[in-house]
Amino acid sequence: MTTTLKIRTILCLSVLLAFQCLLAVENRRPQNTIILLDLSDRLLVPGQISKDTSIIIQIFIVVLRRNAMQQLIMTCRNRFSIVIAPQKSNCILANQMEEALTLDLSKQTTAARLNALKSFSKSFEQRLKELYVISGKSKASTDYSGSDLWRYFNEQLVNDVRNGYDNTLIVLTDGYFDFEDMNSKKQINNRHTTTLFLKQLHGVDWREKATREDYGLLKVRYSFPGLQAYIVGIRAKCEDQTEVEKLEYFWKDWLFGMKVINVKTIPATTTEKIMNAIAVK
Repeated sequence: MTTTLKIRTILCLSVLLAFQCLLAVENRRPQNTIILLDLSDRLLVPGQISKDTSIIIQIFIVVLRRNAMQQLIMTCRNRFSIVIAPQKSNCILANQMEEALTLDLSKQTTAARLNALKSFSKSFEQRLKELYVISGKSKASTDYSGSDLWRYFNEQLVNDVRNGYDNTLIVLTDGYFDFEDMNSKKQINNRHTTTLFLKQLHGVDWREKATREDYGLLKVRYSFPGLQAYIVGIRAKCEDQTEVEKLEYFWKDWLFGMKVINVKTIPATTTEKIMNAIAVK
């Protein structure tokens, strides 16, 4: 093969490779990352606020790096949001802080996306810490309203997921469905909107009883096929050694009922182990 022919061949392969890389960028589905916060009395656990903020910041850094390195920022339509689970006492706080902690590049013009990403990145950590300062200012458990996680999945999640996106939901919670509003608590046979039914499942055969008598969380009105869900920080509030196992079991049973095919439950552990378990890349 002559030198000229070799050069032409290399140039042709280079052009083809560049074209394939461009197509890969254009064809990559945008990412929608949702972090749902349970701001109940779980915040009273020593070190919990620090751990929450560390996990969220690390996830955001990964998402930010993905925006910068894996996609052309001008064509990037990724979305990142912090959402607060419904609580009796935090409606105004939720509305104000959620907007400040959400970045949706699809709503930015092509020319404005890079500046929007830079501006959001500069203020994100401070705003997140402000949220937790406000949410965790009391040391008394009675000052915290329970988080209505069931209501979020039944009413709000459908508005947060995006068609045509790879949707990832990360829930920071102790795993319990506890809230104060008795009028909102629903039950159909042994299916509930809270996890109070766990008290009725004792002994080593609790799983068999749950299956036989159909114990679990009440189904929601929507399904979410394709959604990836991570339930992070599950922690028992009682001495029952099977409590964490029960919480993981019923979360998975409930989410699988919504057609969520990728579910991972992560018990409370170190931040490093949690980040290793969350496959946000």
